[in-house]
Amino acid sequence: MFNRSSYIIKDMFKWAAALAAAYLLANIALIPYYHYTPGIPLEVNATNEIYYPGSVFFTTQEGYSYGRFDENGYLNYGSMIKDNGKDSGKLTGKDYEPGDVLLMGSSHTMGKEVPRGYRYCDIINEEYGIPVYNMAMDGHLYPDIIKGFEAALRQFPDPSAIIIETSMTEFGIEDLRDSLLQREYDEARTGRMIVNNAGNPSRLKAELQTWLPYRILLKQKLKALKSEVKEKDTGSEQEYRQALNDTMKLMRSLYDKPVIIVYHPPVNVDKEGKAVPGYDNDETVRIFAETCEANDILFTDMSDEFVEKYLESNRLPHGFMNTSVGTGHLNRTGHELIGNRLFKVLNEAGIDTTGNR
Repeated sequence: MFNRSSYIIKDMFKWAAALAAAYLLANIALIPYYHYTPGIPLEVNATNEIYYPGSVFFTTQEGYSYGRFDENGYLNYGSMIKDNGKDSGKLTGKDYEPGDVLLMGSSHTMGKEVPRGYRYCDIINEEYGIPVYNMAMDGHLYPDIIKGFEAALRQFPDPSAIIIETSMTEFGIEDLRDSLLQREYDEARTGRMIVNNAGNPSRLKAELQTWLPYRILLKQKLKALKSEVKEKDTGSEQEYRQALNDTMKLMRSLYDKPVIIVYHPPVNVDKEGKAVPGYDNDETVRIFAETCEANDILFTDMSDEFVEKYLESNRLPHGFMNTSVGTGHLNRTGHELIGNRLFKVLNEAGIDTTGNR
């Protein structure tokens, strides 16, 4: 009996050691492919989570990119750090200043899949000289943006304009209604304060998790899968229009300067090479555009320009060499087209596009 029990215990230790070794090897294999700190979930403030402020990432999951999150936990590139008068190769995070254009959106706007200088916020900021602050976050869709709208303006007050990015116009009617209940703003839970108040054990834990990316990647995949399978009940056309109108009236009650919503559906190409906009729902696109106009919000649909670019040069706005053709996040082409279009829209909206405040 004793010998049998000891064998069982030995086998359990062997299996535990094998699983631990497999987990470790999986993480080592992932490090050149996916290197992030885990997000910090938030019940308050503008976005549902932020990345650990000051942490570094690199990824080849889609395209290839690397960078550092700023002190607020968002992806902004600032000026080059000087070392004895020369560029050190390290970038400081751009701080928000009143008068900046404030970008709200999802991972498309975050732009982790393309190198610095190719994201549309970089194009607006660097090529056109319009100061932009990017507070986009993974999975942050239109209802999430509305729900955190007041908190965003508390943390980043008095922007010269607000740009909201969306890749879809069809949302659950209850999600739209729920977004009217605004998230609380708590300065103590901003990225800067979280880091300042964190002890050494918390910082060490965040750093260690960076080198164990398997769990982070798995969590991200499960979150995306859950989001995809969630059914969307849009109600009747009248109900949807009313719910959407309420969200835009809320924005207008809190902010009276230019608001721009940029919509970027993918381009669908059939076997004959015919390209058409991949609208998520023709009816909600129409309702979205009409409701924006009724609330003095500029609705910018990138569909036609995306299709024209493909017909002209066979370049699609979404997708990368290491992903399925035309699917996934915005690539360099998509960011370039949106950046150039938004410069024109900002100019037409009366925003100072000379690079001077």
